[in-house]
Amino acid sequence: VEQANLDHRHTIVVNNLSSHLPSRTYRATMFQNQFKALAELVPGENHLQLQCGDTIQNITLYYRPVPSIHKVRFLYVTDSSGDTRYQTQIANDPQDYKAKIDTAAKLMQSLFAERMNKAGLGRKTFTFDTDAQGKAVVTTLRLPYSAEQLKSVSSYRIWSIAQDQIRKRLPNENAKNLVITAFSRYDSKQGKPLGYTSLGGMDFGVISNLGMCSWASSIAEVSNVFTNTTPVDTKQIYNQSAYRNTLWALASTTMGAAMHELGHALGLEHSRNAYCVMSTGYQYFHRGFMVDDAPSDCNILPLHFEEVASVTLEPNLAHQLATSPWMQTSQPISQVAKLPYNRKPFALRPIVH
Repeated sequence: VEQANLDHRHTIVVNNLSSHLPSRTYRATMFQNQFKALAELVPGENHLQLQCGDTIQNITLYYRPVPSIHKVRFLYVTDSSGDTRYQTQIANDPQDYKAKIDTAAKLMQSLFAERMNKAGLGRKTFTFDTDAQGKAVVTTLRLPYSAEQLKSVSSYRIWSIAQDQIRKRLPNENAKNLVITAFSRYDSKQGKPLGYTSLGGMDFGVISNLGMCSWASSIAEVSNVFTNTTPVDTKQIYNQSAYRNTLWALASTTMGAAMHELGHALGLEHSRNAYCVMSTGYQYFHRGFMVDDAPSDCNILPLHFEEVASVTLEPNLAHQLATSPWMQTSQPISQVAKLPYNRKPFALRPIVH
């Protein structure tokens, strides 16, 4: 960084020369000579080129997917009409919910790995099925209820319906499930969300699709998404930005909520640490991938934060996950099912927030 051309030193470009994915190039902004950058790896050797101004650094990483029969599944559940649209304030929004869920899945996977490693447990994380292009498999499931019926029931009832339908129609005892509701809507006239839920437990985390329009559709977009200072239009979408009132904050809070509910599905309880993802720390999800907060109603100028104020995972929760078969290990697949795991008895209801 110090040797870089001063005119360009505030941008880091990472190229994965071994990849043909759309995300092969990632641009990250710097703040006070610090940066975080992402590289989506492909199986085998990955030749990464980091460029800052006229300075270039080459790194080679070898990626070997770890096999496991224990997977996290991503499901997008619709009403009986099959409508997959989410509310949006983005002009010409492509409604690419599968791409957004794929990106969120990889960010959550990466953040779990880094926080487990920070706890001294190695980069253990969950795994999920991918297609031939390396994208997370997202299952779209149509529920036998109309949108009006689903928007009129409680959060717990939505969680219960989703759990019941998935257990009956897609049974898999080796799966933890993150479910996103497609039928949730924000009623601006009433000033409240309908068909909204954010609950987790008993192998299921369920969240609403409200705010999904702010999510990144690929890894290459992550930096842009987490610096998007466009105000949230409360006439069109539900504002879950933790009073920051920008699209970057909406993306951070809602993706963080997804990771929070997935944590419950993996067996984690709430934390008292305000920066823990299992507490209010899910609002700082973006800090796992950025070195500053973009401007918002809570900070007029970019705000540099110390890593102690980044989203974290409490050591006791990390150690709880360390023996879970849903977190990747170096064990061969034949041994994965034999890993010790102390599963707590299931509660009758999910953890309420």
